[in-house]
Amino acid sequence: FVNAEVIQQAYDAYLRGEVGTKEAPYVFYSNYSDYPVASNPEELVSYFTEDIGLNSYFAYLSYKYPYWLNPKNYSLPEYQYRGESFFFVLQQLLARYYLERLSNHLPDVKAVDYNHPVLVDYYPELRLQNGVEAPAHPEVIFAKNVDILYVEEIKNYERRIRDGIDYGYLAGYNYEKYNVREKDYTNILGNILEGNYESINREYYGAFFRNLISLFGHIVDPVHRYGVPASVLEQPETQLRDPIFYRIAKRVLSVFYHYKNLLKPYKHEDLYLPGVTVEDVTSDKLVTYFDTFDFNINNALAFSKPEDGEQVNYVARQYRLNHKPFFYYLKVRGEKEIDTVVRVFIGPKYDALGRELSLEERKQYYVLLDIFNQKLSAGENEIKRSSNDFLLYGHEAPSYSDLYQTTAGALKGEDKFFLD
Repeated sequence: FVNAEVIQQAYDAYLRGEVGTKEAPYVFYSNYSDYPVASNPEELVSYFTEDIGLNSYFAYLSYKYPYWLNPKNYSLPEYQYRGESFFFVLQQLLARYYLERLSNHLPDVKAVDYNHPVLVDYYPELRLQNGVEAPAHPEVIFAKNVDILYVEEIKNYERRIRDGIDYGYLAGYNYEKYNVREKDYTNILGNILEGNYESINREYYGAFFRNLISLFGHIVDPVHRYGVPASVLEQPETQLRDPIFYRIAKRVLSVFYHYKNLLKPYKHEDLYLPGVTVEDVTSDKLVTYFDTFDFNINNALAFSKPEDGEQVNYVARQYRLNHKPFFYYLKVRGEKEIDTVVRVFIGPKYDALGRELSLEERKQYYVLLDIFNQKLSAGENEIKRSSNDFLLYGHEAPSYSDLYQTTAGALKGEDKFFLD
């Protein structure tokens, strides 16, 4: 999660015997790839794409349910809504990315295309665990065959999925038909597009998302002629750093939206909650700023003995986007007492050129900000909600060193460690 320069500085400090202490850690200052000035427009949002919290969160999602693992073979609980989760995470990532681009006056991104180049470069400035630098990729990238993966094959997978959506049926392994117009089969479509083991027919529909990741991830050395290591695009810990990821996400999401546009529209009674009226929504001014954040990097170093690592306390200090606590306020009128679920979204009103967007144009770019249960009473209800109470956001996860020390202390009976 930090630049190779910082890792090298940590090794140099260790060789000099400068290891820090528990009370006073040795601090290394870590920059984003746009330091000291952005060399291209994409680097203006590197504070978001290279954020350690965002990347670690996405990595843990991938660890929990790897696309290549069949839960039934490993006594894992079946992920009932795996495909829908894939769609939701991808949509929310792209929407948040779009909002950050708008904040920097950048236009929306274009989806990757088989016939036109992707005009975006990226130099990750990362070092892999074996000491090899993660490869960069040039600005002009054409989709081309890599290893045993062919562009024409990926085009066929996408065509088969889109044809099935247009026809109204998707085919399973045993030739069973799934009527995708009869009800919302986003979950099935998500499994197909990700190409996980919940897919109804991986042999026929392939793994569209994973194939695109591999295709553009191998683009520097497509047939392994020079032994170039895996790119950041192919590793869950670093995928979000590469601007191409969001172009791929847009291509995959276009298939979802193509399907959803063919579903029957909601009826008024499907969305309307009788007897409940939202009269007003206001919010405090949202103030964002860059704050310093320290995280332990001891794991990046190799020690001859575990005891040696316990004597070292290295942290990387990085500026991260933060916000001041704020409240938002809802005025809701109810005709009777009722239990409700409140969902709050944030989205764009204008595009990068200042043109006001219609609801149809901006519906794909809303980010779920908060969700909570609320009991409404008869009459007027005033709801005051703090950003500190948001269900989808929380405090920083404890570092590896904190977990190790706390666990070791609990095992020795020196302290208590409660699972949260």
